[in-house]
Amino acid sequence: MAIRRICRIEIENFRGVTESRIDVPRNGLRLRGDEGTGKTSHLDAITAALRGTDLGVEVVRRGAEKTTLLVQFDDGTKVKRQVTAKGVGQPSVTVEGMKATSPQTWLNERLGLASFDVISFIGAKAAERVRMLQQAVPCTVTIERLRQWVPSLEAFDCSGHGLEVVKRLHKVAYDKRTTANAAAKTANAELERLAREATAAAHGVSTDALAPAEAFDRQQRAERHAASLATAVAAAKAHEERTAGTRDRIVKLRAEADAVVRSEDEWAAAGVAVDSARSEVSRAQTTIDELELRLADARAALARCEHRLQAASQRFADIEQARKRADTLRAQATELEATIAAAAPSAPSAEEIAAADAAIEQARQALAAAERAEAARAADAARETAAEKAKAANAEADRLDAIVKALANDAPRALMAEQGGIEGLEIEGETIRVDGVALDSLSSGEQLRLAVKIARRLNKAPILIVDHLEHLAPSKRDAFLREACAGDWQVFATCVDDGALVIEGIDFEEEAAAAQ
Repeated sequence: MAIRRICRIEIENFRGVTESRIDVPRNGLRLRGDEGTGKTSHLDAITAALRGTDLGVEVVRRGAEKTTLLVQFDDGTKVKRQVTAKGVGQPSVTVEGMKATSPQTWLNERLGLASFDVISFIGAKAAERVRMLQQAVPCTVTIERLRQWVPSLEAFDCSGHGLEVVKRLHKVAYDKRTTANAAAKTANAELERLAREATAAAHGVSTDALAPAEAFDRQQRAERHAASLATAVAAAKAHEERTAGTRDRIVKLRAEADAVVRSEDEWAAAGVAVDSARSEVSRAQTTIDELELRLADARAALARCEHRLQAASQRFADIEQARKRADTLRAQATELEATIAAAAPSAPSAEEIAAADAAIEQARQALAAAERAEAARAADAARETAAEKAKAANAEADRLDAIVKALANDAPRALMAEQGGIEGLEIEGETIRVDGVALDSLSSGEQLRLAVKIARRLNKAPILIVDHLEHLAPSKRDAFLREACAGDWQVFATCVDDGALVIEGIDFEEEAAAAQ
């Protein structure tokens, strides 16, 4: 059974209101007056009676014994509450002459009056609007629901308002996306760098270049061959340096031999001298035999001849010995020369050395080509690895970007649609949108209609309670009330005005009839 309109209100000793008894017209009441005249107290009395909230002993007017509140509906339902210095009890609710067993539960199920200040919502800043909307539209979300937008989500704190949960998760995903974007940017930059290096490394690389190991081995062999040639040259030079003294000795020996026997003519002359001496001896002996008389002279001549013979023989013997000595020295020189010749290493030729140097240069060029080819292969492999990393990083950044967008747009929209039930209403950060248009971009009339729609959606009974109507421009107040009362709704509104409290009915149907 639905509760419809309030038809009567009775207030006794509630805050500053001593007594107020009002028959409520079809569309509700508008309360005007200065500050402190009791406008808001009337609204608070209605909501306190129906919600059972804000009913402490402080609401009892000073000097009074108790506060009594009565709200009657046009279907005969009455809600009556009393507050004394001892406190407030359960409300007395009469339904067609029957007393409800759980009055407040019964009221909540039929009224569901939300604490949503329509006027304050319109004038509030963006962040405050979101907060008010979240408070007015309770929303919960589960980990299973969150996984519809973040499939990889394992665990998350889902306590609090569903939109706040989504906002926290959005912050986590946003931070991860920022990190992923930075990683993707770094990976892409690294890929570009390695791609440039791979292109540069591949420039001029021969397709038939040797493997670096083979080219290096070839260069090593060429260098070892050249080194062996250099060693042979050095050995020949060292042998020449070592045998220089011996060669000098050979020259000296030969010179000494030549000095002993200067020529064959001198040796022959010595032989002639011996033969001559011998002839002289023979002739002297003959002279002795023939000329005994001349013996003394002959003996003297003989002595002289014998002396010359002895001298000549000695000279011949010395020359013979010198000749043998010279032959010995020459033999020694020849032997030393043969020894040197046998021991002397054969130095490589200039052609062999040039060929070895050319082989080394070719091996070095082959090694350089092989190293360039290997560097090109390594650079290309590094580029491929970087490409895989960049692809993965970009995919992760795109995945997180999709999650961030879903949490920023899809999730709030879906939750509001599911649990708020207001078609086209969504929250994106601190921006409230209606059918994709930001609330601040709507006209004032459209904003009023949205605020009324939100309040209506939250209330189960067709009753709106609006405080501070003066926040709207005078030209917009009637338009707002008409919008709020459309569809047979009842509005209780206050507006600051000059003078004492004025309570006037709102009935646009009577105005329309009078105008006709």
